[in-house]
Amino acid sequence: MISKLLTVFLGSVMVFAGAPAASRAQGSSDRSIGGPAYRKIILMKDLIADILPPPAYIIESYLTALRAVDEAERESPDKSKINALLEYGRLLKEGDSSKSEMAGYYERINVWKKDLSEENEDWKAIKHNLVKVSFDPAKKFFEIRDTKFNPLIKAGKAAEAKKVLRTQLRPLYEEHRKGIDKVVQLSRAMGIKLERQITSAASEREIMIGGPLYHKIIQLKDVVSDVLPPPMYIIETYLTAMELLDAADARASRERIDELAKYGLRLRDGNVQTKTPGYNERLPQWEKALSSDTPDDREIKRLMTKASVEPAQKFFDALENQLIPAVKQGNVTEAKNILRKDMLSLYEEHRKNIDLLVAAADKKFKEVEREVLK
Repeated sequence: MISKLLTVFLGSVMVFAGAPAASRAQGSSDRSIGGPAYRKIILMKDLIADILPPPAYIIESYLTALRAVDEAERESPDKSKINALLEYGRLLKEGDSSKSEMAGYYERINVWKKDLSEENEDWKAIKHNLVKVSFDPAKKFFEIRDTKFNPLIKAGKAAEAKKVLRTQLRPLYEEHRKGIDKVVQLSRAMGIKLERQITSAASEREIMIGGPLYHKIIQLKDVVSDVLPPPMYIIETYLTAMELLDAADARASRERIDELAKYGLRLRDGNVQTKTPGYNERLPQWEKALSSDTPDDREIKRLMTKASVEPAQKFFDALENQLIPAVKQGNVTEAKNILRKDMLSLYEEHRKNIDLLVAAADKKFKEVEREVLK
């Protein structure tokens, strides 16, 4: 499972690591890395990383396939919902932002193939793992989904589609995830090196917003946003709930079910041993960090700390107190009803507010950066 440590690492080190270098420039400029303007920019970048559905990581494509199977195997499948899920899956792969669509997997990967630095072996390793190691299984995932899985779903052959998902799509998703893990690991190491460059900078010019070092930091943060499961958006928790239900349906081992149940709750509570922050650990940090100075600031804070939180907390409660007990007792039918009737609506309400929050945070970031750089 991917550690969320990098989100905290980049959210703390990269905001404050420039303070020693920035202090040398105080009195001459507030536009240094580590200064007030920089902190505002990075705050919005870190917020986006904590909530953005990662377009270069196929977690949502895999989740959408699970949801399509769940809908197709109902007693009375809703064809309009199935078609909507398949279309959404297409957009996750092929979405074109130039056509006012969401940016799909291939669009983002093509951006990184073109733009990601190759100036040294460290940057080359990040790029290789993103556009090659994690890309190859993702490409196969989409090919099998489109040529085998989707036709079976459309034909109403839910059992056969489920078999393809379990035996072909899931292994490819897991292989893809290993590449994503490596990107996260390498990005963390690169963050440490950028910190050292900031603190050892010989002149103010080297640490100015808009300079080469600044653009490296922003590019690294964009890579992280594109691949890291966001701890403040419960997509991975919902995926874990879907996998938990599928494990019960497949009569998986007790160890497999226990592992999924524990992981779902760790996404909420965090993991002390691995220092992996959970949803409930990140929330107080955002309640403290976000400003209420302007109407836009207040709306961002409301969406982040209240509107998206209420359904998320109810979702976690349902996971712990309803779904997990039903699965462990072998009540698959009851577990399906809990996930379909209660938890799906909570996830969708949470997602609606996350979408609004992503748009508001991105707008705020662009405004702050534009004001600083003009």
